[in-house]
Amino acid sequence: MLRADFDEVFLDSVPLWEHFRNARIFITGGTGFFGSVLIESLLWANERYSLNAEAVILTRQPGAYARQRPRLAGAEAIQLCAGDVRDFP
Repeated sequence: MLRADFDEVFLDSVPLWEHFRNARIFITGGTGFFGSVLIESLLWANERYSLNAEAVILTRQPGAYARQRPRLAGAEAIQLCAGDVRDFP
């Protein structure tokens, strides 16, 4: 159902997504509710517009995130990076 919502909400957003073509994005806060929706959005646009974008998600517990959201964590375009935003180099 979420993908159908994205189809409608992002109908006119093609120019915005073009900025992410072949990009590699570092995301902090990606494991919470809003971050997960952001990642869902990126995956949707990646598929829909063939962006070839990737995202590196900083998380304190990659294993826990993978268990909670296996589809997101297992997506080819997503890489989980262990660390804490408070002291991440």
